[in-house]
Amino acid sequence: MSSLGRLNLSYKNLQGKLDDGYSHLPIDSFVGNLRLCGLPLDLCRGSIHHPKGWSPASVIAISFLSSVAVITLMFITTILLFRTKRSGLNRVGDVSSGYYFSSPSSRT
Repeated sequence: MSSLGRLNLSYKNLQGKLDDGYSHLPIDSFVGNLRLCGLPLDLCRGSIHHPKGWSPASVIAISFLSSVAVITLMFITTILLFRTKRSGLNRVGDVSSGYYFSSPSSRT
């Protein structure tokens, strides 16, 4: 491939390790191929170059903690709603029992 002057393989969704014959090409010839590795790109890690991201353990931990937080908030909200509802019913009962109606004719 040394006789090839210009080659643009950008955004072709290529993956794997480049042969040494591509090492003389500029890096921008391979832009957009995240799973491609080898010279002139980054060195390969294992058999396939993976883009950086969250590890599976991090995703599981974040999902678990988020779920626990949502369930806790739902539980607290439910308790507060029941307490508010219960105290509202008690106040209505207290107010209605505290009033007494008498007509002026019944006082004689």
